[in-house]
Amino acid sequence: MIQQIEEIIKRFKLRRKCRNRYLIHQRSFLMLRLQKYGLSVSRIAQIFDLTHATIIHNVRKADYYEQIEDRLYLSDTAEIRKEIESNPVVRNTNDLVSEILECNTVRRLEKIQRRILRNEYELK
Repeated sequence: MIQQIEEIIKRFKLRRKCRNRYLIHQRSFLMLRLQKYGLSVSRIAQIFDLTHATIIHNVRKADYYEQIEDRLYLSDTAEIRKEIESNPVVRNTNDLVSEILECNTVRRLEKIQRRILRNEYELK
């Protein structure tokens, strides 16, 4: 998924410093998806070449826009949303086992639990 998002960032030129609304919405959408995927704020900041505070702000705004179903936000992110949703994230059982073994906080266990509830692991 990270490779797919990095390709989207390059194709839509989302690393450039620009305050156009549609670019901000697209970046925020991708940041929120990366956080839901399980990446840390600092790792997302490295991907976008931004500060962690900017990432936190954008993730909160994107989450808010999705909760209220903001029409501008949804239309600005429709193309990227369709592309990401056409390639869903599926983790295999080896990922589940390794994530559980590497887990060292309750928060990470809760993330694994949410992934299981969303059927993101392909169990045999």
